Order: sequence, then C-alpha cells, then structure tokens
Amino acid sequence: MKFRIYLKYILLLLISLIWTDITIAQSWGNDDKEIEVKIRPDTLRSILGSIKGRVKDSTYKYVLSSATVSVYKNIDSSLLKFVLPNNFGEFSIGKLPLNIPLKLIITHVRYTPYKKIFNLHADKSTIDFDWIYMFQSSDQSNNLEDVNITAQAPVRMNGDTLEFNPKAFKLDVNATTEDLIRVLPGMVVWGDGDITYNGKKINSLLVDGKPFMGGDFTAATQNLPKEVLDKVQIYSRRNEKNPLDSTLNANLKLKDDKKNGYFGKLSAGYGTKDRFAADGMLGVYNKKLQINTVGASNNVNRTADDINTLIRFNSFKGDGNNMDYQPDFKRAGINFSTVAATRLQYDFIPELSDRKSRRLTVDYFFKNNNETIENTILNNIILKTDSILSNHNTSQNKNIGTSNNISVNYAHQDKSFDLTISGDAIIGQANNTGQNIGVQTRTGTIGQLGNNKSLISSQDLYRKIVFSAQFNYQKEHLDIDGKKKRKKNLLDNFSLGYGLAYDAHRNELNNRSSILSAVDPGADKFFDRQYDRESISMSHTFNITYPNLRKLLFGFGNLAGIKMNLSGTLAFNKNEINDLVSDLVTSSQQRETNLNLTNIRNERVQNLQPELNFSKNFYNGLTNRYNKSLDISVSAKVQYYGWQSLAAQRQQNLGYQYHNFIPNSSISYNNHQYGRFEIKSALNFNTYVNYPSVDHLAPLVDSANVWYIPKGNLAVKPEYIKSFAWKTSLESRKSKNPYQIDFSLDGNFSDNKISDSVFYDIIGRMINYKVNIKGNKYWHMGTYFRKSYSPNKNNTYRFNIWYNHYSYHTPLYLDANLISSNNQNNNFDVELSYSFLDIVNINVKEGLSLYKNVQTLNDSHYNGQNNYTRFSGSLQLPKNLTWSTNVDLNTNKAENQSTVNYTIWNASLTYRFMRGENFEIKLSALDLLKQNKNVVNSTNRNVQTFGFNNVLQQCFMFGLAYYPRKFGK
Repeated sequence: MKFRIYLKYILLLLISLIWTDITIAQSWGNDDKEIEVKIRPDTLRSILGSIKGRVKDSTYKYVLSSATVSVYKNIDSSLLKFVLPNNFGEFSIGKLPLNIPLKLIITHVRYTPYKKIFNLHADKSTIDFDWIYMFQSSDQSNNLEDVNITAQAPVRMNGDTLEFNPKAFKLDVNATTEDLIRVLPGMVVWGDGDITYNGKKINSLLVDGKPFMGGDFTAATQNLPKEVLDKVQIYSRRNEKNPLDSTLNANLKLKDDKKNGYFGKLSAGYGTKDRFAADGMLGVYNKKLQINTVGASNNVNRTADDINTLIRFNSFKGDGNNMDYQPDFKRAGINFSTVAATRLQYDFIPELSDRKSRRLTVDYFFKNNNETIENTILNNIILKTDSILSNHNTSQNKNIGTSNNISVNYAHQDKSFDLTISGDAIIGQANNTGQNIGVQTRTGTIGQLGNNKSLISSQDLYRKIVFSAQFNYQKEHLDIDGKKKRKKNLLDNFSLGYGLAYDAHRNELNNRSSILSAVDPGADKFFDRQYDRESISMSHTFNITYPNLRKLLFGFGNLAGIKMNLSGTLAFNKNEINDLVSDLVTSSQQRETNLNLTNIRNERVQNLQPELNFSKNFYNGLTNRYNKSLDISVSAKVQYYGWQSLAAQRQQNLGYQYHNFIPNSSISYNNHQYGRFEIKSALNFNTYVNYPSVDHLAPLVDSANVWYIPKGNLAVKPEYIKSFAWKTSLESRKSKNPYQIDFSLDGNFSDNKISDSVFYDIIGRMINYKVNIKGNKYWHMGTYFRKSYSPNKNNTYRFNIWYNHYSYHTPLYLDANLISSNNQNNNFDVELSYSFLDIVNINVKEGLSLYKNVQTLNDSHYNGQNNYTRFSGSLQLPKNLTWSTNVDLNTNKAENQSTVNYTIWNASLTYRFMRGENFEIKLSALDLLKQNKNVVNSTNRNVQTFGFNNVLQQCFMFGLAYYPRKFGK
C-alpha cells in the first residue's frame, strides 16, 4: 500500500515537471515566436484596445449577419482576430494591440470587400465604426486580391454553409486535418473522438460530399494533411421525417489538384518473450474510387473486429500520439491474432449535387485468432444466511477461430426516392478445447460435497447470409415557380422493405466428464459423450410504411395538424435442428446412440405486427433567434405471434398462438436559443413481449451437464414487459468553451417474468424449473457532464464526469421459498485532460465501481468494489520526439476475499524523422512493474463470482514504421 501511495506522489511530481516544460514548449511551438505574458486585468485593459460596429446592406438596408469581420496587421497583413456579426449585424473585437497600424477587412459573398486602416492609442483604445454599409458587387467571385492583402479571409457564410479557409490558419508543414480542426473557432475534438461545433455534435464528416474510407472521422482527419484542403464546411441537414429537426454535418472540400492520392503505413516490432506486432495499410482514392487495404498480426493482445478499427490504428497520427493504442493488458488470456481487410467504395456520380448519388461499397474482413485462457474462479451461491454453496473451478481453454466476412452495399439516392440494397456473407470455423477441475463445498456441517473433471473439444463450421432491401419514396409536387402545390396523389410517400437471414451450423462436440460425490458414492457418474448437430435457420421479414393515411381518409383536411402513419411488419422464421448424440460403452469401446438426446426438430414462427401512429407537432420560433418544438406520438400496435415445434422427441411437439396489444408513445421537447444553449428532452414508453422457447417448456435433460439439471414447465406464459426511458440534455451553443450536461432515467418491469425455481440436491447439483413470477424490476439513472475550456488557441482543458446507478430487483424461488435478489451497481468516473497544441497531452482519470447484492428472505448480502487511478501523458520535445507513458493503479475488493492491488505501467519513446515525418522508430516498455492481473469480480442475483484469468505481462519492444503518402499529381 505504501508503494502505491509513493507512486501517486511520483505521478503528481511528474505532472508538475511536465507542466514546467510547457512554458518551453509554448515558446518553441509559437509560429510567430511571441510569448504570452500574464498581466493584471486592469493593466491589460490599458495596453489593449477594441473595436465594434454594425454591418448593413447599402441598398436594402438589411443587416449582414453572414459577413466576415477580420483585423490584420497593416505592415504584413498577418491575421490578428476575426468574428461573424450577430443576428443584429453587430460585431465586437477586443484585445487588439495599440500604436501600430491595423487593417479592418469585411467580406461577404456577392459584396465588394470593405477595407479600413486605423490605429488604436492609449487615449483612444476603443473605436466604434457604427453602421458600415457594404455594396453589392457584380463580380461574383468576390476575390480578396482586389484589396491587395496576402492574408486569406478565415471564415465566411456561403448561403446556409459556414466555410473556414485553411490557408488563414498557420500550422506545421506536416499538420493534419485534425490539427486544423482543433484551432478552428468553435470546434472541439473530444477525447472519445466526437467533434462539436459551438457545442453541437458533428453527425457526419464527408470529403467532397462523400464518405471517406467508410465514414470513420479519423480516416479523414488523421490522414489527410491540412495542405490538401480548400475549405472546411459546416452545415445543417434537415430530417426528412421531422423537418423541424436537423443534424450538424461537416464537409472537407479538397483542392482541385488534390482530388487523388494515397496514404498508408508499414510497421513491424519485436520484443522480449518473442512478442511481435506488425501492421500495414494502403489507402488510395480519386474522384470516383476509394480502396483501402489493411492488415495486422501480433501476439500482444491487440485485436480488431472490424476494418474501421484497423484504419484508426494505422492512421498517420493514430500510433504516434494516440495514448489508447496499446496492447490490451486487461484482456483475459494470450492472443495470437491475424486480421486482413479491404474496403472498396465506388461513386457512380463523382460530383454529388441536388440529393443525387449512387454508391457501391464492398468490405472484406478476414480474422484468425488463437487464444489461450487459464483461470481460477470461485462462485459463491447464497442458499441461506448460514449456508453458502461454493464452486471452486480451475480451467484451461484453447480457442482457435477463423472467419471470412464480405459485405456489399448499394445506395441510390434521387430527388424523390432512395434505394438501399445490402448483403453480408460470413464463412467461419471455431475449434475449442478445454479442461476443467471443480470442487463443490457447502458451509456448515456438510463440508465438501464432491468434485468433477471434464475435457471438452468442439468444432463448429458455420455459414451466415443476411440480405436486405429498403425503398423509400417521397415526391414533392412543384408548380412552375418551384413552390409546393397541393395534389391528391395517395402514393407520393411510402416505404417498402425486405430482409432475409440464413444461418447454418455443423457442430461436433466431445465431452468426457466425471462427478465424484463425497456424500453419496452411488451418485458417481462418468461420461464420454459425442454430439453431432446440424442446424439451419432462415427468416423472411417484410415491412411497409404509409405516412399519408390522413390524406387518404380526410383529403386535404388538416385534422388539427395530427399526422397518421400506418405501418406493419411480417416475419416468418424456420429452424431445422438435427441432433445425433452417442455414448461410449466402456465394456465394448463402441458408441451407442443416446435415445434421450438424439432428436430431429423443426420450428416455425409467424410474427405479424400492424401499427397505427398518431403524431402532433407544436412549434414556436423566430428566425435566427430561437425555436421551440414539442412532439407527441402515440402508436397502437398489435402483435399476432404463432410458434410450433415438431420433434422426434414427443415432449417437444408443442405449439401456441398469442395476440397482444403492445402500445408505444413518446414526447419530445426542444428549445434552441441561438448562440446560447439548446435543451433536448424525450420521454418514451414501450411495451414488448418475450415468448417461452422449447427450452423453457420441455428441455431435453443432458446428464453429462453434471451441475445443472433443467426441468420443463408447460404452464409457462409469455412475459409482458413495460419499459420507459427519459433523456434530457443541455448543450452550450457558444463558440468558445462549450459544455454539455446529460441526464437519463430508464427502466422496465414485468408482472409475469420468466424466472427460475431452483433446488439444490445433496451433492450441490442445481435443478431448475422455469416459472412466471411477479415483481421483476430494473431501473437505471445516469448523468454525464463535459466541459472544454480554451484560454487561447494553443491550450485546451477538457473535463468529464460520468455517474451511473443500476438497480435490479429479481424474484425467484430457492428451495420452494420465494426470495428477491436486489443488486445495486454504482459507477463513478471523473477525467481531466490538458493539451497544448499537439505537443503536450496529459490525462488523469479516476474510476470507482461499487456493487451490492442483498437476499430478502435471509438478509444475506455480498459487497464488492473495483476502482482505478489512471494517468497518461505524452510530450513532443523536441518536435519529432514523443515521450509517452500511462499508469493504471487498480484495486479489487470482494466479500470474504483478500484485497487485490496491482499497477500497470507502460512507457514508450517515438521518433519521427525525414522531411514528411514518414519514418518512425519506437521503443516500448510494457508492464514495467510486472504486476498485471485480470480480476473477475461481479455478482448476479444470489451468486458472487471472484477469480483470476491469465494475462499478458511484462515485455519490451522495438518497432519501425514507414508512412507512404502522396496527395495530388
């Protein structure tokens, strides 16, 4: 414990030392070599000046809130400050230097630039320009060369689109798009990858109006250099289903001579204990075609399940300064992973315009993972206050999986319709071997009940196909002037959809197990059982939506503004399962068919859900000032559900039909005060039904499953669940220092939950019946706060707080007694990060997770906690040398268990060299203290689980990387 306290002090000292270096880094990182000096506020006001004014059209006298107001030094035209006027045309710019000639430039699309040279003095530190009238220009290009300045206009409004000019922002020659976005006024790049403008989240980021390498933000922001950009555009896109709602989007417009290029990475590393890691990527693009090929192989627990993860890891910035790109020391086991992927995107229409696009996307993903897991697990099951059933298990498992996944998506969008056709195909194989040794004990006078051993090997060959097609049609009728006109066409708005899912498995499993009873020798059992299963599952799903029901029934009648939407879903599922089970007869060493488990079963499901929706919108707003809206929606839905099972095992010849009323409703409120804040709040109520399966009604009992014996119950009924969710958020809409506050409350409850009635026999085997029980409840409360603070363009602080509370009330029968298991989980996290440009990054995070389980019948309980303190930091000093470290201090506590403390400390040194920083050398020291552990610490109902898995431990690695890049011809 003393060591951990000392280590915390060392971390605080390290933060202080890095903070001391920030002054050096700031003076080194400033392009204009100016040093910011802290001065008393009253003195600051005396040596800095300000200007203000209002901008208006000279002819029609309306204000120009979309103009760009910029101030430059007159001597060299270097940019000092710029702003956009408010909705009244007013602007104000402060902190301007005195006693030097300054130049005021005001620009606006289709207007002649306004130019004014002025001086600020101590006796006249504020100038009010009052009304400035701008004259419309016949020159539509509005070229700033007319005013003979070398600086570029940093920002302008082009219609409804805000455009930033990258040329106006001076950065390092190798700066990426992400570096540029970080210095754009109002833009914030958060630690989780989100990008916000004036506090509102950017929903999508496109390149020349198209998704770039799949649409993941980092594919564009961390690979495309700033110098290839012509503009960064911010715009809102209306929600077609709800015109009063909109999303914020960004587009990176490339220069005309940079419409094609390539980028990538080749890297390899080797370390102690034969640890290695290799990564590679090559992305190529032009106006129509984008291709990205990427792969990785390693045995340091660094895995990826999709191509986007690989692209992020192999980006130009993804490894050098990304403190999250580390081998996964928290993952159980040792993994040898090889992955490879290719993504192709072809745009049939290279220049997108007027909502027209045709795009084909093809993804291929290959993965092979060889995993070895060893663990020791203790499960404590509360039976009574003075009686606990304990399972002590030690196991070793080796899992080898190979999969090939290909996805094809075609999207065609036009003015009046959009069509999407997609398909996925997966072919794979999973091989698993494992052995387990378990001991059963019970507190009190009984002591040890028995022990078991098992050796299991299996192979699963699988094929999966998913196909879907969606067609949405919405036609607007326009008159000769382009205005909407009323026309009673009942088929001008509808959508159709179809989905197909196919899943086939061929599984072979061998289970050799034994159970030895310490209290009843007659209960000893030995098995050598072989399972061969072939299964095929296929489903067809149809959906239709018709939003013009009001027009169909009432013509052009307004019906108080209430909209009526008719929709429906119809699904057919077919499952075929063929089980052949055999046992080894010891005397003859021959296998005999197990007639109790061998089975052929066909299952059919029909699911029809018609739905009638009523919705109403209330709106109040003033252009560019505020808007408020309230949306109310109520849906009447009925579900007709039929299920049938035909099986060779007669007890599984079953079937039922149900119909249930499952209504839904929602209320949403939005209050957007432009330039100040936005409040969003939504309350949803939903109902749904879970239906009993064959394993609930009539399971086949497998005697080789030594500790668990399922029993059927034909009287089990469907569980009817009601759920609610309330979410509200407050987001800043100011250009500087945005904040966000989220609060959520959700839960569900059921009066006929399908639950368990459990009995334990004399040797500790669980006999489980399925029953319906009243009183099952769940609820969750969560809150989130984040704040970004930038005192200047170089320094940024980010603060995050998360809190989540989960409560589960689960009734069940235990030895014929009705008990309630109450689980409470509380998770609290707080994070503070600081960055100075891309030179200094510091992150400190503290997390605490508490859980508590109480059994109401006997008032027994379990308590536990998991908490961590995490420090990570990186420093670029000198420019091409990056020092990185991250330290995790972990504590795990559980009832009746010793406290487990361990620390993970990783460090690395990365050097980028050559003109374009294309080459990289990296030294890594992982788990320096050799303390890494993987702790299992949880509770569920009346069961507490605690134990350990094997993990990756200390190693040292040396790596080399090369980043090939070329943009333009």
